[in-house]
Amino acid sequence: MITIICVFSFCLVLTFVVHTVAIENCPSPNSFGLSFSNWNKQKQAVPFTFSAPSSDEEVVNFLRETKQEKVQIVGSGMSFSGVQLSDDSHMLSLHNMNKLIHIKRINDDSGDSLVEVQAGIKVRDLCEKLNDHGLAMINLGATANQTIVGAMSTGTHGTGMKLGSLGASVRGLRLITADGNIMNLTPNDGFSFQSSITGVGRLGVVTSVILHVVPQWKMKFNMYDMSLEKLMGNLPQLIKDHPRLQWSFKPYTDNATVILRDDVPMDTPIFPSPSPSTGDS
Repeated sequence: MITIICVFSFCLVLTFVVHTVAIENCPSPNSFGLSFSNWNKQKQAVPFTFSAPSSDEEVVNFLRETKQEKVQIVGSGMSFSGVQLSDDSHMLSLHNMNKLIHIKRINDDSGDSLVEVQAGIKVRDLCEKLNDHGLAMINLGATANQTIVGAMSTGTHGTGMKLGSLGASVRGLRLITADGNIMNLTPNDGFSFQSSITGVGRLGVVTSVILHVVPQWKMKFNMYDMSLEKLMGNLPQLIKDHPRLQWSFKPYTDNATVILRDDVPMDTPIFPSPSPSTGDS
């Protein structure tokens, strides 16, 4: 059995690739010789043009200049699908819009807060900034290299039947539609708000979000083997006892693996101890 106790901050980091290609291979010199690949290089695109705005105003200008032609919005390229890639489109990246805008405490007793961030901030960078304020996300996926809105828009989820996907933490967002209109949406906007959270960029450009965050917390990680037959018998109770239960099995065998992530008090010692040289656990 493997046991780890750590402060909840951020997860495994994967990478994506944006690399140059020969200029003659590009449909338009306005793409600056750039092609875009997803993280495992299985999906690629060479857009007509490439833009990386730094403000809402620049996003509005970009959309109006493209005259409602096809626009594809990309994040970190962590998706396995090619839904965000097209050679006959104008590519828009929000990686320059990566700031934490504002933090507001909403409950003095619990410490819960609302944080407003720009869409292009990476999950890992957001977690580091929240850490500076003693805060953390409620739930995260398996990689920290996604942009926050890229993760939200593609339905990224963590583990836990009742914890919700990353989008469940969204309390507001700013959407710029194809004609350049700016909409500030909240849960009171019903379907427009909900569909924009996981809209994979099809309803417009989400340039910022307001997220519900909580005080930093610790959890204990346990991983152990169990027979699949026993796991199936114990599953209802395991789900009840462990909100972040995760399990897997090896096909055509009776071998299963159970992963438990349980909240523990903040004064629980971290184990294994952080490395003296790096501070990493």
